[in-house]
Amino acid sequence: MIRLDGLRQFATLLCLPVLLWSPAVSAQDPPQEQLEEPEEESVDMPVALDEINVTAGYSINRDEPTPTVALTSAEILELPHFGDDVFRALPLLPGVSGNDVSAQFNVRGGLYRENLQRIDGQEIFEPYHLKDFQGVFSIVDPDTLGGVDLINGGFPAEYGDRMSGVLDMTTKRPDARRFDLGISLTMARASAAGRLANGKGAWMTSLRRGYLDLILGLVGEDEEEEREGSGPTYWDLFGKLDYELGPSQSVALQVLAADDRLDERESEIEDGFPEREESDTGYGNAYLWGRHLGIVGSQAFVESAVSLGRVDRDRHAAEESFNRLFEIQDVRLIDVFGLGQDWSWQPSDRHLVM
Repeated sequence: MIRLDGLRQFATLLCLPVLLWSPAVSAQDPPQEQLEEPEEESVDMPVALDEINVTAGYSINRDEPTPTVALTSAEILELPHFGDDVFRALPLLPGVSGNDVSAQFNVRGGLYRENLQRIDGQEIFEPYHLKDFQGVFSIVDPDTLGGVDLINGGFPAEYGDRMSGVLDMTTKRPDARRFDLGISLTMARASAAGRLANGKGAWMTSLRRGYLDLILGLVGEDEEEEREGSGPTYWDLFGKLDYELGPSQSVALQVLAADDRLDERESEIEDGFPEREESDTGYGNAYLWGRHLGIVGSQAFVESAVSLGRVDRDRHAAEESFNRLFEIQDVRLIDVFGLGQDWSWQPSDRHLVM
């Protein structure tokens, strides 16, 4: 800015050319080297994993190749069930169903008649009390059991020709003398057990009786009703005696018996018409069996068994009222005799012949 006379101002703009400068750097690319990939090498590192067995069932403290539910005596008594009955505890297990009335159970949708029940290797048929009422209780005392195996599918051929499941029960071998008395909602029981011959032998017995007939007697009947006979009575008995003949031989003798009776007589007078009702039913189960266990040499094992059994039923019913007459009679008797022997041979640690 240039001022001349104080009145005017003149501005002169000085323009200079602008030079744009950018440095240029040139360099030669470094020589490229050819890199060779190393040859692939594999190193074998063995890793030991724990053995895993996958089965289709539920197992407790057992390692069975078939879907098996295994329960010890303590687990049996801890399961919630009605009437101190192991059969009524089975519907709590996977694959088993039942109802609130009957002790009969179904495995994987099959019929209860398709199940096999065994106790110490002996098959028992229709092992239920109160069969006129769908078998409310079983004839097996859970306090005598040492373990229960329920095979709900894929069981070996040794269990026979059943289709649904196998209930294999084993009894205890007492280690000390004891006497027990007990009462439950359905039965009164007494049991005793002990050892003999310096521990070489052991014995056990159990007796149970239901008192439903006593309860019905206390309830009483209508004054106009005449009634004779008794309500349902039932009892069961189990006994076991085993003895070691030596370091490689042992024998056992066992008995299981049960009985049910229902005897009712009823006569009423209603509007001048006589009415008569009768019901006589009886069911019985009795088994006697013995076993011999022996080791032949150092690699063979043999088990021999002989058994006798009887299952009977005798039912009679009558109804007469208003000129109607009904008469039903059902008598059945089944005698069972068994004789068998099983051999097992183990020539090496990896081979077993049965």
